[in-house]
Amino acid sequence: LKDAYLVRTQVFQKEQGVPEAHDFDGQDEAAEQFVAYDNDHPIGTARYRLLPGGVGKIERVAVISS
Repeated sequence: LKDAYLVRTQVFQKEQGVPEAHDFDGQDEAAEQFVAYDNDHPIGTARYRLLPGGVGKIERVAVISS
């Protein structure tokens, strides 16, 4: 989660002004996390959660602008 949080903090909180409590909503442990790397540097992230009724939801998609 460390690398996903790094990207989300940069994109959502610093660039877009999203409050930390809205981004870190307590659902990360129940989600499948994905992180994209450029060499060893995390540059993108997303998470996937399975909701009641078998519906999947892709959330917290973020890519560092540079």
